[in-house]
Amino acid sequence: LSSRPPRLDVADANMTVEPGAFIRVHCHPLRFRRCYEVDWKARIIRDAERFVVLDKPEGVPVGSTVDNRLETCLAMAAKEGLGLPEPLLITHRLDQATSGVLVMGKDTGFVSHFNKLLRSRGCVEKRYRLLTKRPLPTGTQVAFIAERRDAPGGARQHIMLSEEEAERLRNGSGPANPRRCEIDV
Repeated sequence: LSSRPPRLDVADANMTVEPGAFIRVHCHPLRFRRCYEVDWKARIIRDAERFVVLDKPEGVPVGSTVDNRLETCLAMAAKEGLGLPEPLLITHRLDQATSGVLVMGKDTGFVSHFNKLLRSRGCVEKRYRLLTKRPLPTGTQVAFIAERRDAPGGARQHIMLSEEEAERLRNGSGPANPRRCEIDV
């Protein structure tokens, strides 16, 4: 037995379904039509032997959702940008609404290596640029980020705290280990 059930593809008319098999049909899949407006070839920053660097467009998820594995950066960059038959492999994520530099793997060995680099302090520097409705105070802004696991529906949620709130949580109940984040404006 396979650990994952096979995916049926409309393009594969010869695929058979075993008697008693479970089939999941998504009548109203979540769609990301923005992916069809993107010039994926122009978004490729670097195509190396083991990885691809993409200028990720906003409005397109990096990886698959349970009901849509085709309208993603991994699939579209591979198919439309590089002419590859299979999707690229995920190394990290950027939110659907976020644009920015995205590194995708071509093999699992690279993905493992890149993830080790991301976990190692000082190996990878992340920089963020944001658009605001009004000016921000200049200088170094400090906030504390904590993970909340008791959000509605059991979802994980990241919350921003003041220094005082973070100190209270360290000494009491609530999200564990708030992390200090500094933003230079």
